[in-house]
Amino acid sequence: MLRLQSAVEFLFTYSWALLIIGILAVFILFFVSVSRAVVPTGCSFTSGLGCAGMSIGSNALGTRINIVATNGQDYTLDNPFVVIGTAYGTASAFCAPTNVVQGGSMLCTVSLNNQIKTGTHVYGNMSMSMSTCLSGTPINCQRSEQLTSIGNFSEYVGGYTGGIPVSVALYAPQSQTHVGTPVRITANVRMFGQSARGLEVIFTSNTDSDVISPFVVVTDAYGNATAFLMPGVAGDVEITANVIDITSSNTVHVET
Repeated sequence: MLRLQSAVEFLFTYSWALLIIGILAVFILFFVSVSRAVVPTGCSFTSGLGCAGMSIGSNALGTRINIVATNGQDYTLDNPFVVIGTAYGTASAFCAPTNVVQGGSMLCTVSLNNQIKTGTHVYGNMSMSMSTCLSGTPINCQRSEQLTSIGNFSEYVGGYTGGIPVSVALYAPQSQTHVGTPVRITANVRMFGQSARGLEVIFTSNTDSDVISPFVVVTDAYGNATAFLMPGVAGDVEITANVIDITSSNTVHVET
């Protein structure tokens, strides 16, 4: 009876403390489980540029930040250069491509030397500098006005991947074609799963007797770049599409 009485007295005396501990435990569990939904993520620039998406990946080699920006000006931008500042350090890099047409996309990849734990919420600021290119030629771009756009971002760190968030899919007819008959080939380019406009695609083939025209094509609003293959000899022709060092290949079977 004395032990039971002592236990009851203990519960009455410290029940408020146990209640507070329980509430704190529930709060911590709730905060951890919904923190990603509560804290907004994304990126943005001031007028003139758009931010289509970003990703942050980290491992023992360091941290890589990928940002896809779009040209909102009514002229071409040349040599875009981005500087990113975070609590974990500052990094900078040139973006690709060098010339970004009106409405076109550009990819900026910067690297930090230190590793950031996966799941960490990282936020910071960005500064993008570039030249106006009213004529669209590199010579005139070098003499043009310098522009600077300020932005910010908020994102969670994911797993580090050695690649960049760009995909290229090359489409060619699967049926047989004949020597001298033009073949339509199309490369579709996407960044972060979205159509990438304004990127140069370089088409090549594995033979010297086949002609691809044009062999350099800029993607349209749907991320498509279309060219034509003129087969010169019979056999299997391997076609490759390259954009920002990402390639995709396909084979066309040619008969006489």
